Amino acid sequence: MSNSGKKSGGNITDKYNTRNPVIRLVMKNFFKAFDGLICPLQGDIADVLEVGCGEGYVARHLCDVGFSSIRALDVSPEIISLAKTIDPLKNIIFQTKSIYNLDAADAADLVVCCEVLEHLDHPDDALELLRIITKKYCLLSVPDEPLFRMFNFARGAYVKNFGNTPGHIQHWSSRDFMRFVESRFTIMALRRPFPWTMVLCVPQ
Repeated sequence: MSNSGKKSGGNITDKYNTRNPVIRLVMKNFFKAFDGLICPLQGDIADVLEVGCGEGYVARHLCDVGFSSIRALDVSPEIISLAKTIDPLKNIIFQTKSIYNLDAADAADLVVCCEVLEHLDHPDDALELLRIITKKYCLLSVPDEPLFRMFNFARGAYVKNFGNTPGHIQHWSSRDFMRFVESRFTIMALRRPFPWTMVLCVPQ
């Protein structure tokens, strides 16, 4: 779940460290939904892989709420180098790797991919690879469109792009995203922490 658009294709706004009370609230709601989906699964999960980890904030959150054996991948070597320095005491393995290069060696009981698919030219290919490496559960999240763009526009962000975050080339409503995911997975649960769509699913 990257923040650094210039290096890894993620958002330019640092939503994890911002002092903006509105963004802090939406991030709190994001992680509340996130924890509500994955924390009940802890006893059934031996290892976790995050794909598109950015600076590693979600991976560290996974560590904080009790998950162990966490690996985190990002396509940008610069971002991975930064992720390793933010909190080196966390027991997380950070590696440089593209979502398009996932293989059997990356398989994990829980695969997490937050705020990545909307950046991809070929999301169908990426979703198939996520299905292949998911042993048990996969958690996916993307912006809930057009709510995400409306939220950006209302707070004066990316106004010239009508609220579209730079690098977002796929735009799914919750219904459309569920339909997309169901081509490869069976959805167990849906959450909509404004302005995102989040699903917990199992591979077909």
